[in-house]
Amino acid sequence: MKLTLNIIAAALLMTLGQCTSKQQTTESAMPQSEESAEKETPKDDPNAVRSLVIDPAYTPVETDPLTIQSVSMDGDTLVLLVQYGGGCRDHEFVLVSNQ
Repeated sequence: MKLTLNIIAAALLMTLGQCTSKQQTTESAMPQSEESAEKETPKDDPNAVRSLVIDPAYTPVETDPLTIQSVSMDGDTLVLLVQYGGGCRDHEFVLVSNQ
């Protein structure tokens, strides 16, 4: 099994439908496998497969709360559905650990 887990976030970026309402969000469908994700998603695509980042010097920072709505495994890929109400601009989520 690979040492690194590839991450597909089913809603890596939750785009708010309107700035005035945090209840309206959109979800992006994700590719089902790492191979198809590498072929179909450009490097700047927020829904692209990303690897877990392990940085021994990483220190968690305070941020607005987010909700992990669901977690599942697809082979050796961790799939997360994330909800975040941190404003109207685009957000990028990266899974980082210091261990």
